[in-house]
Order: sequence, then C-alpha cells, then structure tokens
Amino acid sequence: MFRIEMLPALEGDCLWIEYGDADNPRRMVIDAGRKESYRALGDRLAELTDPVELFVMTHIDDDHIFGAVPLFADDRIDKSTFKDVWYNGYTHLDPEIARRPPSDQLGAVTGEIFAALLQEHRYPWNEWFNQGATIVVPETGKLPFIELEGDMKLTLLSPSWKSLTALKRFWEKEVEENDLEPGDAEAALEIFAERASLQPDVLGGIIDVDDLIDRPFEKDTKEPNGSSIAFLAEHDGHAVLFTGDAHPPVLEQSITRLLQERGKDILQLDAVKVSHHGSKKNTSPKLLELLDCRLFLISTNGSRHQHPDKEAIARIVHRYHQNTKPTELYFNYLSTFNEVWDDDDLREEWNYQTHYPPEGTRLDL
Repeated sequence: MFRIEMLPALEGDCLWIEYGDADNPRRMVIDAGRKESYRALGDRLAELTDPVELFVMTHIDDDHIFGAVPLFADDRIDKSTFKDVWYNGYTHLDPEIARRPPSDQLGAVTGEIFAALLQEHRYPWNEWFNQGATIVVPETGKLPFIELEGDMKLTLLSPSWKSLTALKRFWEKEVEENDLEPGDAEAALEIFAERASLQPDVLGGIIDVDDLIDRPFEKDTKEPNGSSIAFLAEHDGHAVLFTGDAHPPVLEQSITRLLQERGKDILQLDAVKVSHHGSKKNTSPKLLELLDCRLFLISTNGSRHQHPDKEAIARIVHRYHQNTKPTELYFNYLSTFNEVWDDDDLREEWNYQTHYPPEGTRLDL
C-alpha cells in the first residue's frame, strides 16, 4: 500500500503519506503549509500511537514552513512524534561549517523560528544524514539514499551545494533586513507573531494548449525554491517523485545521474508531486522528457501566486497525450486557476482526466 494525501494547505504543500500494511501503515509527512493548515495536521499526529518515520521540511518558503512553527510548538507534538526531521537550516548552507545548526529562519525568519523549536525541544534533526549533516546531493558519486523501516527507499535528488550557497546569501540578506542575526530566535518569534497573511484571487483565463507549449520556458531562480529537498520514494514496486519547489535543472541533472546509475533511459513513475504548485518556471519540457508518468499531484488553492500556471499543466498533458491511458491531474482544491481544465473538449483532445476534491485529495497506488 502506498497512499498520498494532499491536505488543504491554501497555496502551499502539506502531504501525508502512508505505506506498507494497510491496517498498520507507516507514515511520512512533507511540509506543513501555512498556519491555517497546522491544526488539522496536528490533530492527526496527536491521534497516532506510533511515531512518524519522517517529517520533511523541504525549504523555508512560508507556504511550506509557516504551519510547522505552531505545529512543532504544540504541546501534543514532541520529539517522540517523528523518528527524524529533514531540514536544512542556516548552518547547513555552507560546506565549511555544515553541522547541526543552533537555530534558523518568513523565508529566512520563519526558518530561524523553526530551527529554534527543533533544537529547544530536542527533535531528531537530519539524523539519517551523518547525525545532523546537510541534506545535499554531492557533485560526484552515487546519489544519496536511505531506506526507512517498512522498505521505503528515498533517493535524494535536490538540493545541490550551489543551490544552498545561493540560499545562504539570500538568508543573510533577509535576516539583515529584519534587523536579525542567524540564531536570534527570540527576535524572530516576535516578528512572526506580528505578521498577517492575505489571500487575493484573480481570474484564470482561456486554454489553448498549442499556444501554451510554444511559449519559451523560463526557469525559476528564487533561492529558497532552489534549496528544496526533493527525492524519489520507492516502495513495493511503486515510485513517486516528491519535488518540493525544486528547480528543474537540479532535478534534471540528478535524474539523469540516477538513470545512468541504473542503466535506464527514462524514469518510470507512478506519480509526481508537481514542483512549486504547478508554476510554469518549475516544470520544464526537459524534465518531463526524463519521466514516464500518468499521475500528477498539484497542491494549491491558487491564492497569492495564482498557481497552477496554464503553461505547466499544458506541458504535462501535451507530453503524455499520445499514451494509451489518460494523464490524470489531482488537485486538492477547486479554484479559478485549475477549473479551466475541467473541460470535456480539452480532456478528449489531450487525453487527460481531472480530479477535484474530495477525490482529488488522495491517491492510492
């Protein structure tokens, strides 16, 4: 059994994964969305009697990390809740000083808060990577992997040291702009308590797949996204790519290395969690050419950045439209920005199916 749930996380990610014995599954959690999604996740975790195998905080963008701050400060959650927490904090970003960090940073400020909570409450932290070392793909050699209990294999695909070095510069600049220093958890918590979130919406538009795929691809260059932890999860003959908000060139390079290691030409997948909520800058034609997959999960309500972008979805359906079975798009919200794909003519022409809540929130492989 391999099940993926996209919990409601506004425009962000909060993924609940179960695998193994259906009556007594093992679990992973990836990201915690914004603080509005924290309570439902906390309630689920508080009901468990066995620890979660792994919590992955992919990167410091608010729509992934904001909900983790109240979650990890919740009295119902403690160091026994997770066997390990993956998260690259500030002192993981420099290969010269990459050790278990003292604390970390709204963007960078929220990362500071999250790291301070991990340390204060003594959560396990990157323990499976040389007892707290940086989670990073080396420039040469085989890709790092671990095997969780229950025969779940995770192969790391992102980030690279180049991505983390870029994040370090971004981090230091943002901390300075907030009159902070890395590790000043008290000041960061004060700033965090004062911040409010706004959720504007705009209209989506009309779909012309041929026009959309002709538009040139422009890659994402934002440092936090580039630092995302991304990995291939394999269990019981199933394979799922969890991307965070990773940059396409990093994924392309790592997947190419993985294919060379395995003597394959293409990576066979059961599902892909689409990078950066379906941003047009994070799903490249080159990346899709490396993959053979039918099921794509897009986690966002479309607020703030109006994801998914039409270009990203068009690239996906165009890439696989000649397959015998239709491509399937799973959305965990119905929004202005994804309901444009709920069109019978488009579905017939481009050989895809759409899944909206409630059925779109959970995928059983």
